[in-house]
Amino acid sequence: MKKLFFASGLIFLLFFRAFSSDFNFEHDERYNFLQGHIQAKENFLPHEDFLKAALTASGCTDDKILSLTSILKNHFAEFEKTLTAETSQTEKAQKALSFLYEKIISKYSEMQTLVDVALEQGIYNCVSSDILYIYFLKCLEIPVVAVETPDHAFCTVTIDDRKIDVETTNPYGFEPGKKNQIPNSKKYISVPQKKYRGRHEISDFRLIALILNNRIVTLQRKIQNSKSIELAVDALYIQNNSSEAMTTFYQCVTNASVDLSNSQKNDEALQLVREAKAKFGDSPIFENNTLAIINNSVAESAKKNQFEEGFLTLTKNQDLLSPSDYNELTRILTENQLNYIIKNEPFENAINAVHGKKSVLPQKNYEKLVSFAYQTEANRISKGENFIEAAKFSEKGLLELPNDANLTRQKASFMRNYEVKIHNQAAKLANSGKKDEAKLVVEEGLKNYPESKTLRTDLQRLSR
Repeated sequence: MKKLFFASGLIFLLFFRAFSSDFNFEHDERYNFLQGHIQAKENFLPHEDFLKAALTASGCTDDKILSLTSILKNHFAEFEKTLTAETSQTEKAQKALSFLYEKIISKYSEMQTLVDVALEQGIYNCVSSDILYIYFLKCLEIPVVAVETPDHAFCTVTIDDRKIDVETTNPYGFEPGKKNQIPNSKKYISVPQKKYRGRHEISDFRLIALILNNRIVTLQRKIQNSKSIELAVDALYIQNNSSEAMTTFYQCVTNASVDLSNSQKNDEALQLVREAKAKFGDSPIFENNTLAIINNSVAESAKKNQFEEGFLTLTKNQDLLSPSDYNELTRILTENQLNYIIKNEPFENAINAVHGKKSVLPQKNYEKLVSFAYQTEANRISKGENFIEAAKFSEKGLLELPNDANLTRQKASFMRNYEVKIHNQAAKLANSGKKDEAKLVVEEGLKNYPESKTLRTDLQRLSR
């Protein structure tokens, strides 16, 4: 018996019962015969209902259920003939296990939970062998209850107020830990109590649900997560929406939504979660998954510069996001859109767009975008060595953001570039014997940059 697991990578194969555009979360109606037992919150089923439910959970058709029920009844009738009036209850319970291995099951396979396969091929695991053994004991009217551990199942019978464990995966598993004599032999064998930590008794409904759970694991391994939802819904019904069943269901829906999202079907992925929430309630399992899908969808829109599409995605899926996540994604998308406008549209459009979003942006982020808009335009102006004009534009930005370090550094950089430009022009003229022209260039430069020590030094040299 294996635990369920989450989808974690890219998954592509999709198999649906009714999950393409109109999702259906109705259980298999063939389980309706259990309704009275479920509503009465019973833990145990009569032997016939128990077997029928187990075969249904194994995926059998109605005709096959009738056929296999007849076969197992015949097996029990054959077994019953081996009993006498003197056979004690303990002996009956022990003989039932031996009979299963003599006549029905023979080969262990960890994932083989299906009762029909156990009956027809003799291949079994802890769950399917438990089902067959418990059926026999129910027919014998010996109290028996299934026991579950984190990765195993066995059962306990009660005889004369004494509880006896039965390890159904071993023909000598009656009362594990105790020496049992091998039939027709003087030898004894003791089956160890393995995987019994964390044991707890479970209802017949939970045991039957373990068949469905193992089928779900098999589908997960085949990356057929959407198909697992129908089994999870069936498990929900027969377990009366228990917390364990709900967790399994939420995991299956989450895995299926990952499949859809990875196949670029984000709308269907989110609709699947939305309809699951509407019918069965919300779960923390959904929260991170839906956030990731919406985030990826919005990021894809932003990557294509289709920002309005991104905002539409957020708006129509706001019900799937917490207020803080919705606001955060809106902020990120807004900032990406403003960055794009700053880089690609005229400055007036850009700065107006940034100013228009001041109320929805954190002050720090707003100031960074204002600064970026001015820096971008100043850099554009500086092309062609228009350093003074560019510096003046940086200065204009500093009027709006007086303490902005980036604009301050940018302005200083432009002025240094201007200083170098004038110095080089003057040096070239002076080296060509045009000292007076060089002096005029420096004087003009100092009008624009009177603080320049380099240009003042140049002027001193040219004035000698």
